[in-house]
Amino acid sequence: MEHEREEIMRITARYAEEAQKGRSPSLSAYLARYPQYREELLDFISYYQAFEAPLPMNTSLASLSEISREALERAYTSQAQLSTQDVAVRSLFESHQQQPVTPRQLADVLELSEDIVQLLERRALLPESIPATLSQCLAGVLGYLPAAIEAFFASREPSNTFSRPGLKVAEPRGPYGENQESLTFAQAVAASAHLSPERKAAWLERLA
Repeated sequence: MEHEREEIMRITARYAEEAQKGRSPSLSAYLARYPQYREELLDFISYYQAFEAPLPMNTSLASLSEISREALERAYTSQAQLSTQDVAVRSLFESHQQQPVTPRQLADVLELSEDIVQLLERRALLPESIPATLSQCLAGVLGYLPAAIEAFFASREPSNTFSRPGLKVAEPRGPYGENQESLTFAQAVAASAHLSPERKAAWLERLA
């Protein structure tokens, strides 16, 4: 079950990344490639179309394929439901559906390391230094609005509700320097001893 969730998170993160790069990923192609995750993909993509990509409000449902109609109808429904709900994020380790998400799962999806995910959870990084693409990816994975993720980071209040014993979290005088109050996302990536060289190089290139 956990393996399935991790796989779905990787697939949806890939879809969001392709869309953000302007590649116009095909919904039909994703559903054909991963038929076992049809419902999950439709839910995610309908959310994405409603809140992160322009929603074609004037599109005629009659002109769309059956799959596209279903996704668009779900998007309208999601938009109506979430717009009237309290979407404050309590922790990055719990989805909007109150499903637990592990630091490792987030690290894999975001192509980061667990120590950086813990810094994000603790809101120990300057919020203005966190890339919008990362907030958007977190929003898609956790089922929140991107604005809710950004508000979570901006609050910069300690988040201990979902702390887990045994996880190594950098201390104030740890490997990130003396003062983590002014630590940027880029500095955390560059200083992490747990982030693979490949992931570190990829992130530093994106941030350059």
